[in-house]
Amino acid sequence: MTRKTSIRFPLVLFIFAALVLTIWLGYEGYVNYAPVKPFLIYYGGLPTAEKQANAFVKRLVGYSVVVLGTGLNDPTIASKIIHLGQKSSQPIRFYGYISIGVTHQAGNLSESTVRSRLLQWKNIGANGVLYDTAGPDFGVSHKRLERLIKMAHQTGLQVIVNSWYPQALLDAGLTVSDGYLAENWYVSDGRLRSVPSGAAYIQLLKRQGIPIYMTATGAARINAISPTTLRAWIAGSQKVAAGEFIAIADENYSADSDYIEPAATLKKLIQSFYPFGL
Repeated sequence: MTRKTSIRFPLVLFIFAALVLTIWLGYEGYVNYAPVKPFLIYYGGLPTAEKQANAFVKRLVGYSVVVLGTGLNDPTIASKIIHLGQKSSQPIRFYGYISIGVTHQAGNLSESTVRSRLLQWKNIGANGVLYDTAGPDFGVSHKRLERLIKMAHQTGLQVIVNSWYPQALLDAGLTVSDGYLAENWYVSDGRLRSVPSGAAYIQLLKRQGIPIYMTATGAARINAISPTTLRAWIAGSQKVAAGEFIAIADENYSADSDYIEPAATLKKLIQSFYPFGL
């Protein structure tokens, strides 16, 4: 009798602990998802002098990936920032920006112009580029996308491709060093969206080892949005796109404010979902 009781008590305790852990891990709908990491898309202004580059890079500390959208406006300053960030104690991978869309005022850049910009980003030290407006809704054919991804690789750059249609990226030449950007699939400018029909194709990209990046944008600066709302955005984005990285920003990615939310703030917010940390 005593022996049976001694066996039963640890078993009950184990079941109770497992139940508590399951509830904890399922908080805000995060069951079966790995922790996400914050990354930064920044379209704001850069310092006007090289001596200010150090201070700017300190604002980027904690972000492992930064899209520096306006870098070609001042290549000298951008090159300094990229060099300092890559050599910092917490190295940053920098991506440039190129719109490759054909329609809807997306630029309609010729492939020779894209090649020129790729070389510019490579020359100032970028690790890769974000190809924006890269889907069929912007007139980008599969062949054009395939050629431009190959062109980036031949230039020595990785690519993150932003398209509302992840199926367009299948067999387009992406590698495990590249990425797919699911921009605002859950919330855009503070407004919730319906789940896109192409969500299933994200899983196909994930099975190929393609990293998934996500964004969630608000109509106001992030520091004006409550932690509860931001947690809901993170959880919702993860449910829809199940990405490894998330960028949370205002609707124009700091183009109007030059504001950069400290990565530590977002990490703390994300970590609140996971008892074992990031």
